[in-house]
Amino acid sequence: MDDLTSPPNNERADRVQLFDTWAQHYDDSLASTDGDFPFDGYERILDEVVTLAGVRPGMRILDLGIGTGNLARRFVQQDCEIWGVDFSTEMLAKARVKLPQVHLVQANLLAGWPADIQPPFDRIVSAYVLHEFTLEAKIDVLCRATQYLVSLSTSCTWKVSAHS
Repeated sequence: MDDLTSPPNNERADRVQLFDTWAQHYDDSLASTDGDFPFDGYERILDEVVTLAGVRPGMRILDLGIGTGNLARRFVQQDCEIWGVDFSTEMLAKARVKLPQVHLVQANLLAGWPADIQPPFDRIVSAYVLHEFTLEAKIDVLCRATQYLVSLSTSCTWKVSAHS
């Protein structure tokens, strides 16, 4: 689906290639940030997302932009059922190795939502993803995501950097 919120096909292909390549050393690059943006405080921010989500064992969580599964791992440790979406097949491959119990779906969040996602979810979370999108795309993704919540009174936790 091409619209005002989606970059042109060649730009999307470049982003996919970038993240597919980065997947091979993504986790290692996080460990050696030395306070560099955007990963300064990475672990603390992921912990904060989990705290804000206020999960309980058995909750169904949708992780938008799951990457290699670093945020999802925290919810797995709290006995939640995790579904993760990412556009990078290589990031998903890394997540699959780390978290074989997680349901993983390859999809572009800027396009239509994949039929493979099985709502409803108790929480929808995301970290280090929305800064990649235009304001219009962020609004679109977040509005579509809320349709997958158990109820609108259910929390929806987004961590958006001050630089987005």
